[in-house]
Amino acid sequence: MTIIAVGKLQTAGIKASFEHYHKQLKHVKVIEIKESNKQKESLEILKYIKESNQVIVCAIEGKEVDTYGFCALYQDHLDTVFVVGGSEGLDDNVKTIAKHQLSFSKMTFPHQLARLMLVEQIFRCEKIKQHHPYHK
Repeated sequence: MTIIAVGKLQTAGIKASFEHYHKQLKHVKVIEIKESNKQKESLEILKYIKESNQVIVCAIEGKEVDTYGFCALYQDHLDTVFVVGGSEGLDDNVKTIAKHQLSFSKMTFPHQLARLMLVEQIFRCEKIKQHHPYHK
């Protein structure tokens, strides 16, 4: 499983929280793309995506799901790639190859916070699979 994210985590609290979850998810690779413009970011993102990947993009116009629905999106796909865009969002070249477009809310969130929310939900799904009480 891979998270491709545009930009670096710069806010100390968000960065620390992201690292807290990520270090417990050893199977999740994180690739950071330098923030520039949507077209350049798109070209960089696409370099890391293989035809065999199941791509899920985080986009405000995507589908909202609950945690169990989120877990179901990727449960059988070890080759899942999540993509979190930068402050301008994602280029259509990336969105069109996505199997799913996922929205955390109709509200707009900073892309750093979206990345934290994504990794926490992946962590939560792992705990659900393990029947661990974290999700309660």
